[in-house]
Amino acid sequence: MSSHRSIAVIFSDIREDHTDGFLTGIQAQANAYGYRTVTFSMPQTSELYTNNEEWVYSLIDYDRYDGVIFVEHTFSTHKSLIPPIEKSLSEKCSCPVVVIGSSNVLPNVIGMENQKNFEKVVEHLTDVHGCRNIWCLGGEKGIADERIDGFVNVLRSRGLPL
Repeated sequence: MSSHRSIAVIFSDIREDHTDGFLTGIQAQANAYGYRTVTFSMPQTSELYTNNEEWVYSLIDYDRYDGVIFVEHTFSTHKSLIPPIEKSLSEKCSCPVVVIGSSNVLPNVIGMENQKNFEKVVEHLTDVHGCRNIWCLGGEKGIADERIDGFVNVLRSRGLPL
């Protein structure tokens, strides 16, 4: 594995406050651990008439990074771009890859839609990285959310504060 202290983030489009916050959250966490992030993105218009900007994803030199975060779920407008990105990652990338969304090609997938997947993320943070002070920002208090239930279950099972 390389030691460039950098992580590539493959993202679809950065036009909404929500996506900007998502990326700055990844960046803040990476910075806290001494890593820098490099984001590969392009405008996701309703039709793919972007003068081949999608080639940005095929130009990624994975050897320059210690890891890759592929935010698959942001490619809802252009699902046709997902298979070539997955193929490139599976064939050309030797560093760890985490997929946020879904993938039938890549092994390390974090799906945030259910309790089990959320538990896997929190277990990884506690067991592999030794995190002991973890926060989860959820929705409105009192509204049921199985993802938060998974978060709580893992922290309780490890005797960690909620």
